[in-house]
Amino acid sequence: MNKFFRKIAFYFRFDNSATNNFELLETEFGEPSKSADEDSGKQYNPKDDTADTLFYEADKNIDRIKTAFRTDISKDLVVRDFMLCGRIHATLAFINGMADNEIVNNYILRDGMNGEIPEGTEDLCKYAVEHIFTVNDMSIACDYDTVRKALPDGKTIIFIDGDPHCCIADTRKFPQRSVEAAENEKGVLGPREAFIENIRTNISLIRRHVHTDDLVCEMRPMGEETSTAVGILYRDKVASESLVNEVKRKLATIKTGSVLSTGIINQMAEPKPFSPIPQTLLTEKPDRCASYLLDGHVVILCDGSPLAAILPVTLFSLMSTPEDSYSRQVTGTVLRIIRYIGALISIILPGIFIAIVMYHHGFLSSEMLSTLITSRKMVFIPIGIELLLLLFVFQLVREAGMRVPGTVGQAIGIIGGLVLGQAVVSANLASSVVLILVALTGLGTFCIPDYSTQISSVYLRIIFMIAGWMGGFLGLGCAWLIFTAYICTLKSFGVPFLTPYAPKSKSKRMNVLRGPINNKTHKEDYMQ
Repeated sequence: MNKFFRKIAFYFRFDNSATNNFELLETEFGEPSKSADEDSGKQYNPKDDTADTLFYEADKNIDRIKTAFRTDISKDLVVRDFMLCGRIHATLAFINGMADNEIVNNYILRDGMNGEIPEGTEDLCKYAVEHIFTVNDMSIACDYDTVRKALPDGKTIIFIDGDPHCCIADTRKFPQRSVEAAENEKGVLGPREAFIENIRTNISLIRRHVHTDDLVCEMRPMGEETSTAVGILYRDKVASESLVNEVKRKLATIKTGSVLSTGIINQMAEPKPFSPIPQTLLTEKPDRCASYLLDGHVVILCDGSPLAAILPVTLFSLMSTPEDSYSRQVTGTVLRIIRYIGALISIILPGIFIAIVMYHHGFLSSEMLSTLITSRKMVFIPIGIELLLLLFVFQLVREAGMRVPGTVGQAIGIIGGLVLGQAVVSANLASSVVLILVALTGLGTFCIPDYSTQISSVYLRIIFMIAGWMGGFLGLGCAWLIFTAYICTLKSFGVPFLTPYAPKSKSKRMNVLRGPINNKTHKEDYMQ
C-alpha cells in the first residue's frame, strides 16, 4: 500500500528533481542538461554505415540507380544521355512527375550541350556547376547515399564521365493545391489563408507576416525511410536558447521509419505522450504561427502536412482564437467569458446533473423534481447508463457528420441528431431532460476552439460523470482536486501549463479577459 501511495505522490509531484525533466525558467541560460540518452542530441543517420563513393564512369552509376529503383518494374525513372559541351559523355536522371521538365530541358540539357569546357579540366562537376549549368540551386555530392535520397525528393542527378562526383540540381515541381481558406479554424475576422502540403509555401506564408531578419528556419530530414523535410522556425536571440536546444534534442530522439505528418512528430516529441491534454498547439493559419513566433515560441512544419505545431503552449493558448485581437475590448471579453463557460459546461455539467439527481435532491425545487420524475416515468435504463448512452450517440453523430464529405455531412449531423433524439425519447430509452442536457453539453464542446482540446474534454467529461455517479459532490470534488493537481504539474516543453497565473508571471498576451491593446508592451518572462 505504501508503494502505491509513493507512486501517486511521485506522479503528481510539482518538482522535477527526480525525473530530470527539462524545465524552462527565466533564470536558465545555455544548453539544457542531457538525460539518460545523452547522445540522443546527435542527428541520427541510419545509412552512414552503407554510404559508398561513386564511380568514375557515368554508366556504372546509372546502372546502380536503375537496380535500386527497380526500373524493370517501375518505369517512372527518366534517364537521358547527352554530350557535355559536345565532347564529354554525361547522363542525367530524375523521377517523372516530380521534376520540372522546363528547367531540365532549358537550363541543364541545352546549357550543358552548348557550353564550353577547357581541355585538361579535372573537377568536371565543379566546373559545370560554376560555369555551365544555370540552375539557381545546385550542389555536388560524392556518395551514393546522397544520390539515393535526392532522386525521390524531385531533384535531378547529373553524372559526368571521368569525375567520381555528381551534380544535384533542385528541379522540384510537385502537383499541389493553391492556398485556400482555413477549414477547421474558421473565423469572421482576420486573414483566411491556410497552410498547404508544401513546406516551402508554408514557410513563405509565415515570412509574409514576420518581417524580421532574425527568423531562423532549420531544415532537417526525419524518418529513416522517408527522409521527410521538417522545418524548425524560431527567432534567434528572442526564443530561449534552452527551449530551442530542447526541441532539437526531442526531434533527434525520433527514430521511426516514416514521418508523414506534423501529428506524428507532435505525438513523439511531447513530454507526456499519454496525457489527455495536448501540450502543443496544432494550427493551419500562418498568422497565428507568426504571432507566437514574435513572442519567442517555436514552430515545427512538416513537408506534406498542412498543419504547424506551436510550442510551448499553455491552457490559455489552447482557448484563444486568432481573431481575438480583431475584436474590441468589451466584445472580446464577453466572447472569451462565453468560451470558458461553454468549456466548463461541456466538462462538468453531466457530472453535476447526475450527482444532484442521485444524491442531492435538495438542490432541486419540487417543480423541477416533478418534471424530472415525469420525464423518466417510462424509462427503464438507470440514469447513469442513460447519460453515457446519449453522450456516445452524440459523439457517433458528430464523427459521422465529419467523415461524410460535403453538405451531406451537415445533413447527417442535423437530421441524425433530430431523428435519433426523437426516436430514443419515443422508445423510452432516454428522457427529454437528459436529451436537453446532452445537447447543451455538445454546444459547450464546440465553444472550445482547438480540436485536440475538444477531444480531451470528452475524456474529462466521462471521468467527472463517473465521479459524480459514484460519490455525488464529494466524488466531483475529489476528481476536480486531482485534475487541478495534474494540470498544475503539467508542462509544455518546460513552461507550466497554467502560466502566467500559476506560477505568476508577466505576460503581454491577453488570457481570460480581453485586455486593452496599447503601444507599451512587455515581453513574457516565462518565454525568456
